[in-house]
Amino acid sequence: MRLHIFEGSLFLLVAILLDGVRTAGNSGQNDSPEYRLFPSSNQQQSRTYASLFYSPTSDSSAGSTQYGSSETIPSTQQVQTARLHPISRPQQSNALPSDKELFDTVEQQGTSEPDQRHSPSFYERKSQPQRYEIAQFVASDGGVYGPYTLGGDRFQTKAYPLDIPLLSSLYQHGRWRPIMFERYYWQGMFLPQSLYYRPDPVLLKRLQERIEMQFFSHGWRLEPVDTKEGGVWQGEFLWPPVRPRTFKTGVQISLRAKEQMAGAAVWESSQHKLGVPRVWTITLPAGGRQSERHIMMSSVDPARFTDLDKFNGKSDFWLFHEAMTDVLDARNRPRMILLGGMFLPKGAVGFLQQHGYIRPAFSRTFGRPL
Repeated sequence: MRLHIFEGSLFLLVAILLDGVRTAGNSGQNDSPEYRLFPSSNQQQSRTYASLFYSPTSDSSAGSTQYGSSETIPSTQQVQTARLHPISRPQQSNALPSDKELFDTVEQQGTSEPDQRHSPSFYERKSQPQRYEIAQFVASDGGVYGPYTLGGDRFQTKAYPLDIPLLSSLYQHGRWRPIMFERYYWQGMFLPQSLYYRPDPVLLKRLQERIEMQFFSHGWRLEPVDTKEGGVWQGEFLWPPVRPRTFKTGVQISLRAKEQMAGAAVWESSQHKLGVPRVWTITLPAGGRQSERHIMMSSVDPARFTDLDKFNGKSDFWLFHEAMTDVLDARNRPRMILLGGMFLPKGAVGFLQQHGYIRPAFSRTFGRPL
C-alpha cells in the first residue's frame, strides 16, 4: 500500500516538473543571460536609462551572436527625431551609470572574446582584451545614445553625452594646469607614456559650442557624417576607445590607441613646415570663471582612428589636444592631453582661418609663427 502511495506521489511530482519546463519553454523569453545594472520588474517597459552592460550571447537557433535585451529599443525614426539639433542639445545625463557600476558588472560577467593564451612574455598581455557592450539608452535630455563597445582601439562614429559618469574617472583625479603648448617644444611631447586622455565635459562643451557657433554664424550648416548608421554629426565628439580598468574602477584608453594617436601626432608635427601647416591652434576666449585655453587640432586618417565603414567624401577627422602640467610633478614637465576627436566638414581649415577662428600653430622648431 505504501509503495503505491509513494509511486503516485513520485508520478505527481514528475508531472509538475515537466509542466514547469513546458511553461518556461513556451514563454517566448530568451533563456540567454541578460546582464542588467538596473533590473526592472516590468520586462515590457520601454528602455529609459537602460544602462545595460552586457556581453554578447549566442543564439544557437539563428547561428549568430545577439546583443541584448527583450526590452523595446527606440526605432531608427525615434533616434533621428532625437537628433534634430544634436550639437546644441542639453548635456545633463545624471541618471546614467557610474564607473563603479561598470566595474561591478565587468567583475561579475564574462567577456565577449575567448581567453587566448600567448607564449610567456613580460611585455605581452596574457589574454585578449575584454570587450563589453553598453546598450542603447535614452538620456535625460531625450537624446538616444549608443550602443557603445568597451575594449576597442578606435573611436566609434557615435556621439555620446559629454558628462556620462562612466568617463568621470579619466578627468576628476589629479591636479592639472593648462598651459600654452606653443611655448614648448611640443613635437617632443607625444610619447605614449606621456599622453593622457582627459575628456573634461566642461572643456569639451566649450570647444564644441565654439566650433558650432563659428560655422552657424556664417551660414555653414553642419551635417550628419556619412556612415552606415548615421550615429554622429559633424562637430560632435565621438565615443572614445576605452576599456575597463583591470584592478580598479573606471575605464582607461587603450594602450594601442594611445600609441597610434601619439604616432600620428608626431607625424603631423614633423610635417608642420613653413607655408604647409599641418597643426592648428584654436583659442577659447576667457569668460566668466573660464580661463583662456589654447587647443591644438590636427587632421588624421579616419580609417585608422575610427570605425568609419566607408569612404567619407564630406568630412575630415580631427584630434584635439591640450598641453598641461601636473601641479604635483616636481619637474613641472609639460604633457600632451588628448581631449577627443570629431569630424569637421572638408574645407573647414580654410574657412576657419579666413575668419580668424584658428591659425597655424607656432613651432619652436622654426622660431617664429608660420
